[in-house]
Amino acid sequence: MNTKSIRFILGWILNIEALLMLLPVATAVVYREEEGIAYALVMAVCAAVGALMTYKKPNNPSFYAKEGFVCTALGWILMSAFGCVPFMLTGEIPSFVDAMFEMVSGFTTTGASVVLNVEELSHCTNMWRCFSHWIGGMGILVFLLAVLPLVGGSNMQLMKAESPGPSVGKLVPKVRFTARILYVLYVALTVLQVLVMLLGGMTFYEALCTSFGTAGTGGFGIYGDSIAGFSPFLQWAITIFMIAFGVNFNVYFLLYMRRPKDALHCEEMHWYLGIIVAAALMICANAYDVAMTLEGNLRQSFFQVASIITTTGFATTDFNLWPGFSHGILVVLMFVGACAGSTGGGFKVSRIVIGFKSVLAYLGAFLHPRVVRKVKFEDKDADDLKGVYFRLIGQGFSGTCTFSNVTLSGVAEAQPELPAKDPSVIDDFESAETGSSAGWEQEGGWQYDNAVGISVAEFQGSKMLKADLDYTGCEGFTWSEAKIKKSFAEGLDVSAYNVLSYEMIYPEAFDGSFKAKIFAKNGADDVEIINKEAKIETSDLGDGYKKAVVTVKFSPNTAKITDLMIGTVGVSTAFLGSVYLDNLTLSQYNAAGDYTEITETAGEAVLADTSSMPEEVTLSDVNASGSAKALYAYLKGLDAADQVLFGHQNDTSKHVSTRDGVYSDTKDVTGSISGLVGIDSLALTGVELGIDNVDDAVQKSIEISKAAAAEGAIITLSTHMPNMSNEKIIATPDAARKYDFSQCDFSEAKDLSNNCSAEVLPGGKYNAQFTTYLDIIADYANGLGDIPVLFRPFHENTGGWFWWGAATTDKETYRALFQYTQDYLASKGVHNFIYVYSPNGPLTSEEEYMDRYPGDDCVDIVAFDYYDDYNTYPAEYSGEFVDNLKKTCQVVKNIADAKGKVAAISETGVRVMKADGSDNEGILVKGNPIAGHNWYKQVNQVAVDTGMPYFLLWANFGDTNFYVPYKYDDTHGQELINEFIEFYNEKSSVFANGTNFYGNADQKEVRNVNQGNAAGYFANVFSKMAITSAFTLKANVRNAQSVSFVLTNPDTNTEKTITAEKTEESGAYEGVLSADILSALGTTDTGKISLVADGKTLVTVSYISFGKEKETLAKNVIENFELYYDDNDYLNGTFTENSAANCSSSFVLDKDHKAEGVYGGAFTYQLKTSGPEVWTGRMKGLSTNDYSEYNAVSMWVKPDGKGQKLVVQLVSGGEDFEVFLTDFVKTTEAKYVTIPFNKLKGKQNGTFAPKNVTKFAIWCNSISEDGNGVDIQSKIVFDDIRFVNVDESKLNVTECGYVLTDQSLVSGGQKPGDTEKPGDTEKPGDTEKPGDTEKPGDTEKPENTEKPGNTDKTTVAQVSGFKQFGATKTSIRLTWKKVKKADGYQIYRYNKSTKKYQKVATVKTNTYTDKKLKTATVYQYKVRAYRKSGKKTVTGKYSNVIKAATSPQKVTAVKAKRVKSKVKLTWKKVKGADGYEIYRATSKKGKYQKIKTLKKGTIVSYTDGKAKKGKTYYYKVRAVKNAGKTSVKGTASNAVRCGK
Repeated sequence: MNTKSIRFILGWILNIEALLMLLPVATAVVYREEEGIAYALVMAVCAAVGALMTYKKPNNPSFYAKEGFVCTALGWILMSAFGCVPFMLTGEIPSFVDAMFEMVSGFTTTGASVVLNVEELSHCTNMWRCFSHWIGGMGILVFLLAVLPLVGGSNMQLMKAESPGPSVGKLVPKVRFTARILYVLYVALTVLQVLVMLLGGMTFYEALCTSFGTAGTGGFGIYGDSIAGFSPFLQWAITIFMIAFGVNFNVYFLLYMRRPKDALHCEEMHWYLGIIVAAALMICANAYDVAMTLEGNLRQSFFQVASIITTTGFATTDFNLWPGFSHGILVVLMFVGACAGSTGGGFKVSRIVIGFKSVLAYLGAFLHPRVVRKVKFEDKDADDLKGVYFRLIGQGFSGTCTFSNVTLSGVAEAQPELPAKDPSVIDDFESAETGSSAGWEQEGGWQYDNAVGISVAEFQGSKMLKADLDYTGCEGFTWSEAKIKKSFAEGLDVSAYNVLSYEMIYPEAFDGSFKAKIFAKNGADDVEIINKEAKIETSDLGDGYKKAVVTVKFSPNTAKITDLMIGTVGVSTAFLGSVYLDNLTLSQYNAAGDYTEITETAGEAVLADTSSMPEEVTLSDVNASGSAKALYAYLKGLDAADQVLFGHQNDTSKHVSTRDGVYSDTKDVTGSISGLVGIDSLALTGVELGIDNVDDAVQKSIEISKAAAAEGAIITLSTHMPNMSNEKIIATPDAARKYDFSQCDFSEAKDLSNNCSAEVLPGGKYNAQFTTYLDIIADYANGLGDIPVLFRPFHENTGGWFWWGAATTDKETYRALFQYTQDYLASKGVHNFIYVYSPNGPLTSEEEYMDRYPGDDCVDIVAFDYYDDYNTYPAEYSGEFVDNLKKTCQVVKNIADAKGKVAAISETGVRVMKADGSDNEGILVKGNPIAGHNWYKQVNQVAVDTGMPYFLLWANFGDTNFYVPYKYDDTHGQELINEFIEFYNEKSSVFANGTNFYGNADQKEVRNVNQGNAAGYFANVFSKMAITSAFTLKANVRNAQSVSFVLTNPDTNTEKTITAEKTEESGAYEGVLSADILSALGTTDTGKISLVADGKTLVTVSYISFGKEKETLAKNVIENFELYYDDNDYLNGTFTENSAANCSSSFVLDKDHKAEGVYGGAFTYQLKTSGPEVWTGRMKGLSTNDYSEYNAVSMWVKPDGKGQKLVVQLVSGGEDFEVFLTDFVKTTEAKYVTIPFNKLKGKQNGTFAPKNVTKFAIWCNSISEDGNGVDIQSKIVFDDIRFVNVDESKLNVTECGYVLTDQSLVSGGQKPGDTEKPGDTEKPGDTEKPGDTEKPGDTEKPENTEKPGNTDKTTVAQVSGFKQFGATKTSIRLTWKKVKKADGYQIYRYNKSTKKYQKVATVKTNTYTDKKLKTATVYQYKVRAYRKSGKKTVTGKYSNVIKAATSPQKVTAVKAKRVKSKVKLTWKKVKGADGYEIYRATSKKGKYQKIKTLKKGTIVSYTDGKAKKGKTYYYKVRAVKNAGKTSVKGTASNAVRCGK
């Protein structure tokens, strides 16, 4: 026992009591009462004794639970003993026992009194009695903690021993600050009541005494009738304040922190207020006094209920006269008490509610004995372990202390080993009837609208479940999921199983084009048991078939599986065929063996140091919000304090752990969410959240971000915007949301087609789509209120994988894109964004970083993305990443310091190749090369050393794609979990529980010294464009007085300046490049145009052709190196580099080595590493994307003999397809290399689609022969890279997938080196220029195209443009383009029973209506043209197969009813419908607007949450039938009215 610390604390208690006695002394002075002398004498004695006890501070300041309880007990005794002395000295309560009773009753807020007539007491004595309630209400020790630093040690022990309520927690990380906050709130509420009392007519003395008694919920009054003599207004006011002081003070703290939503969600408060209202109403009804008004009865009922439940004790009536029922209610309320954390007494509402819920859970166990139910209160488990602390305090000791046998009881055990159990076969289909579905049915899929045929069939000697899959029309999707489902009435017991597997036999044509996902749940209790992508192991069966063993691991569950779903996911495939499922089995594996025992313990939070925040910052947005300025200063302060925020993408919305209650793996492991929480625009559009309504998705995203901020996290927003020309972006009739992006996922950001970056700028083709997307971002930003956001648009732009990247977007267009985005968002009122620029790492020079830098006027944080990649399995640890990270950080920090900006690591992580060789997304469960090296601490230390205030890891999407360790159970976790906890415990690492931003740093006044410099960009001038006639130059410029355009012809050193004028309509600056000026400039291909504002050059765009068209490559030519004007910089601006650390590459024009023409292109590369595989490469975006008329890619290559891994890569449909030329480059002789399309291997095992090729790339990866790395500088020369048509049957293809020849295999067409010059006329065999070709699907293949002068009557062209044109419930109308010289057309329809196409009609026109069909049914058609040649009929090739559908029936039985402010619609299910559309109008014959599309035909209800109360609406519903990409809609229902 630390008696000296106890003495010290008790001394301070007496000091405080002496200070508090000033109030009765002052009261005696005001009322001139002699009794005040007694209070002054006792005050002096208290001060003297207290001074003696606190004269010397104890050497050992520590005290813990034992000392805390002793201090509390002795403190109250000591205060009461000294506090009662004035009562005796004045003679008003002469007995020591009576005086002690009165004082103890006051300090403990009991309210019992020995005074018979309080009105006879002096004013100062009554003031001291009432003031004792106020002191005791919150506790003298809490006050002591609030105003004094105390003695050190665990102040929390005093807090716990003293504070009211069943539990005490920290409002802020430091206990002293928590105590201060509590007393500030307590004083504020008291002052408010005093003011209200004064307003109601009380004197200041009456107001103080009454407020003190109310605040402490004690009840000492100053009149014999308590409160009865005061006015009804005052009685109502006191009622409200009694209730208010009975509320948990955490609620007021949340309101103080401007988090009203969280405050209003306090579950205990809801119960507390509900109990008060219910009890008061019951008493009012039971004890109704007819002699009083209704208001009087309600007032007395609510007053007495509030007084009793808070244990205040005030009264306005004699409730002994009430009936027994009312007495009973009051007795119950007396035991219930107020809320925990309030000044009220009683058991506390929280305990009562938890007990009530526990009883319900116990009773529920009788109904469902196998279901585990946890009692939750305030979203927490009632039995959660809150914390365990071990502390060792030593004095004067030197030696070793040994601890052993430390045990912890009452905590959850690790998941026990499963009891041994044999595998259980769910279904092997042997007993099922052939042709039956065996209970399986199709379930709604994802981006798969076709039917799945299900039947039991004999195959390879046994019965299996046959699934007929049709991915026609799905080849553009990387995830097209066909689902089948079976329900089990009795349920499948999985309490002893953790593996589910099945076999799938499939045609070779489907190999590499699918994934699998398994879902399982208990529908009765809505318990999800499995929701995971499965592992697939394949083997060859021969005869064109393969077998996949599909396996998923899961956690055992006492809830039984009642619904099992199997998803077969098509990956960029149009597969049409059957697969066979068999041997669905449950089994076991030792899951704990994959995980590591948790030995580390997360310590207390590290609190961010905000003392170094600057008072001035420079933000690009001159109107930046106060919170944004504060956050920027805060980040600078972290840098100065050597502290680093840990960031994690989707930390609170995505997680691996399936443990109950876990929403953040980071919090599950450390006790706190990440300090920086990332969200992506894919969430805002609904894709990442699984929400198809953008408004709902934006609102959900706002809720996620606000909740993270409420826990202390800073928010950052990244964007994976789709290419705005992508066909998955759907136009809508909604004026507010003109386009729907819900079908666009991550892969659409990798669509490099159609020059998107330039076309989204003002005046571009896709500007409307782009601004619609930005509107969504603006709605999210504005919905956050004062919460600031680190906004990171268009990241990794120095790579070539995104549409804004260097492969397709030149530097100036990128800068224009970045600046335009900021300007547009600002115009929408977004001022809480801090703009982050983040190209790829690693970096070796400042020049490299600044190459595509958008400009100081739109960038606030200079950052970078850089991953630690391990591309082999198994892999060995390499420290090269950390070394290169240091170098990169220093490069970026130097730039930041020079510009006065913040530097950061905006995205990083470790990516390890998996054992099956699949793509490296995140770390592994076990077997990580970084294990034992604490990668997290290393990165954090680099950030500390180089001044990076935050770094962010990518998201935990699942157990095959995660970057942060997670818990398997309470005692085991992923392999790196202990290292991650060690990192959390670092003194420099800041998580959300220690950010110290909201309510502290964000309140600081910070000035933005940016006054607005001139900045701007071209809106219609782009690098490499041609200007051949008069042209209006346009630019957007801000903060400028004068703007001009300067045009330069470097060939003739001619320069012309055009003054720009600002247009009123658009606000843009325009200037006319007239024909005269263009003529004066002269012709050139290397012209420049500069944008100049106030004499400062803002932008210069190069390689512009003046007065002439640019020469272009033929459609099929990827590159021939002839159009770069002997300029290597121009060449390397076309081919974008991406390299590992210490590696580099470039193209150099080479006149000595070439196929033909003037130049070849020397791919000059450097590979340097002593560790794992490294790489470098160059990539080029392709302006033409449809190469379906070719079947191979050809190039001339001169190898260097170094034998490194040379990779030729084409990107199709967002997937990389590759062939390795490693063996070839071991030689040195130049050859033509031809690669058939069918030999290109997809990284995602997809099928190469030549109609959607967006990028060509050359990569060189290191191959170390001796394992000691490489250090190579060399060059490989390329030329004549083009798409070709070859006779595949005559090719001698190597095992690696390519053909080597001395001469080109090209027959006809252009020769190597040829280009299309302006004015060239097409000759037979010439290819068309880009933009002159027909749309995909309309182009006739070369072999069917009639050549000029051909009079052959024996051929007919293939039909194109075949599509559904209309439908009724029993007919389908088809149409197609006319074929020249065709005499008629033959239409064929697929017959499912014969599995063949049958001719249904022959017509002379290009339309046909197929009748007598089934309602809401999908059919497949094809058509071909024919020509009569004498007696012979010559037919052309069949058209593409299309799917068409008859329309569904009219929706009937539509009903609408009000549910509060919402409107709920129901209707009768329509047979065969795949979904429904809901329309709404404000009058029966008004304009109906579609408000919702339901994508499942089984859903027959919808709640309109946006309906306004008090307004009448009319609704219509119609059914939808899907046929491939076509939707056929039925007749809309009759209008149904829903009134106000």
